[in-house]
Amino acid sequence: MRKMIKLETIITVREAETKLRGITHTIIREMFKKKWSLPISIKNAICYHTTSMVVFC
Repeated sequence: MRKMIKLETIITVREAETKLRGITHTIIREMFKKKWSLPISIKNAICYHTTSMVVFC
């Protein structure tokens, strides 16, 4: 059965991910970064794809 969230409820993307899937995309991102042994430039792009900041993780 799919979980439903009322549209009137204001929550963050992180809260929605946790409620619907039990995990956030941040945690999944970290798992894939370790498993795939990506170059640092790709890791940085993944880390900061939603910001305009240039920061290294």
